[in-house]
Formats: sequence, C-alpha cells, structure tokens
Amino acid sequence: MTKKILIRVDASIEIGAGHFVRQLALAQLLIDEGFDVYFLTKTTQKELINQAIEEGVHIQTLANSMSIEKDAKETVAYAKKIGAQWVILDGYSFVTKYQQTLKSEGLKLLCVDDMAHCHFVADIVLNQNTTDSSIYSKEPYTKLLMGPEYALLRREFRLFESKKVIRNEIKDIMITMGGSDEKNMTETILKWLLDLPELNGVRCHIVLGSLNPHKDLISALLSQSNLDGKIYTALSAKEMLNLMQSVDFAITAAGSTVWEYMKVGVPFLYTRLFENQNITKQVFKQKNLDKFEFFEEDLNSFIQAVEYLKRYIINNQLNQDVKISDKINILKNKLEEINNEPN
Repeated sequence: MTKKILIRVDASIEIGAGHFVRQLALAQLLIDEGFDVYFLTKTTQKELINQAIEEGVHIQTLANSMSIEKDAKETVAYAKKIGAQWVILDGYSFVTKYQQTLKSEGLKLLCVDDMAHCHFVADIVLNQNTTDSSIYSKEPYTKLLMGPEYALLRREFRLFESKKVIRNEIKDIMITMGGSDEKNMTETILKWLLDLPELNGVRCHIVLGSLNPHKDLISALLSQSNLDGKIYTALSAKEMLNLMQSVDFAITAAGSTVWEYMKVGVPFLYTRLFENQNITKQVFKQKNLDKFEFFEEDLNSFIQAVEYLKRYIINNQLNQDVKISDKINILKNKLEEINNEPN
C-alpha cells in the first residue's frame, strides 16, 4: 500500500512563498521515496499550485475565510479521507491547540518551524535555521531535527554535488528577495547599487518571486538608470541553479534561498526582512562562516558589506565549509520508523 502524507501549508503576499516552496522540496523527496503526497492549502497562486501538480502532488484547497479551529478540523477530516497517518504543518498559525486537535485524532505530526513560537506536541520538529534546541518548549517524546544539515532543498539543489569556482573579480550579481518581497527591498537595493561607482558595469540578475507585485516599478527603475539589469520571473529550480552557477555573488533575504546559495557555493550578502529570519545568523556564527549582513534601511551597512565581500572574493579567502541537507534522509527514515509504530 502506498504511504500517504498530508502537508498543510499556505503562501500569500503577506507571508511569502517560502513555506510552500520548502514543502514542495520535501514533497519531492517523499515522492522520490515512494510516498503519495497531498497538499491542503489556502493558496490560490496558480504558479505555485501548478508547480506542485507537476511534481505529482495532489492539491486540495481551503477557504481563506475559515477560522483556525475549523481549519484544524478540516485537516483532520481530509487526512482521514485520504488515509494519511502523517500530517506535516508549515506555518505560524499551527500553534499548540491546532497540533493537539490533530494528535488527539491519532495522527502522526511533523512541524517544520523557524520561530519556536509555541509549545510543540508534534512527534518531530524540524528547524533548518538553527542548531540551538534550547529555544524549544516541547513534549518529552518530540524529536528535534536541527540545523542546515536538515535543510529542505529542491531536488536539483539536493542532488547537486560539485562546487562553484569563485572568480576573483565581480561581473555578475544575483538579487533574490523572496517570493513576495512585500517591502520591495529589491528596488531599494538597485537604488543603492547606483550609489556604488565601483560596481558600475556589473550585470544585475534580478529574480522576482511568483507573488512579487513590484515588477513594473523595478522595470521602470532599470529603464531610467544606467544599471545593466535583467529581470527573471517564474524560474524553475534548474534555471535558478544554472543562474547561481553563473554569478559572482548574490544579495538575498535570509530565507530558504541562503541554503541553496550555500549548497552551490555562491558568496552572498544577506538581510533579515522578517523575524523568522533572525536565527539564521546564529548558524553562520556557530560555524564561523563568512557571511555578510546588511540592514533594511541602512545604506552604509550595505556599502560596508559589499566592500568586505569584494575583498574576500578577490583574495579567495571565503570560508563556506558547511554541510547542507546531508542528513535529510534521517527525516525520511524517522517518518518510516514512526509510521510503523503502533498507535
């Protein structure tokens, strides 16, 4: 009998696409291992839905107006309807009471988290952004899978094994500010780049997520300036990987994309746009990695980060030695292990 797993996840301009994309990455891994994967979602964004369908994911939608209590009950009902023993939750609405509703119905539960924002009663909690287990309030039976070794990478990145050769010059820059970039940080960065004459002549490869509403503003800025820029939308994982291999460094939000950059070996600057991105910096410090941060409204910190990164690139001194997604099969094994335990 096919093993069935239900994933409850959303995406929107307000919360971005990161939760959905990393669950799509997990779905790929599970499907590759013979699981039958179902998404239950309030997402209406066609591009994301189509990506999931193309990967073989079954999609069922929920009404956006639904209360969180009814949401939990609908999730239980759908899990039972399809015969799923496991439910995976990825989102900040799925707090203790929501988890308890699912557990009380005998469902096995995995929470993918990056905030430690509530008490967890799940069987497993996975947090790819930190190794600090002390931040969690949880049940004694809850297993923690922590750190970038458990990063949920899309198949193309998970299977990528070679390392990018870093040139000691800068000709191409990649900019990625997440799936929605609600604050339009992309436009701010482009304006800042205009104030850096030492980067005149570099090519800017600007990747806009599927939920980004600012494409026209960014296009107008490019057409009115002397920046050599190209906008990319709706890139597949393979296209993203190829682009990463062609650039000299990246400017990014501190979301899941940083683990893809690190897997490929792309030097990058990062900024934390949301609270859930704060703990990513802790991993960089713990592993003594050369990652350079700038701040949302601070041009000087951006200029300083660019200067530091340029110096390290030119002198070939970057430390990027970290294992990304190396332990992800442990997650698959634990799903199998607990799946076979009696209720």
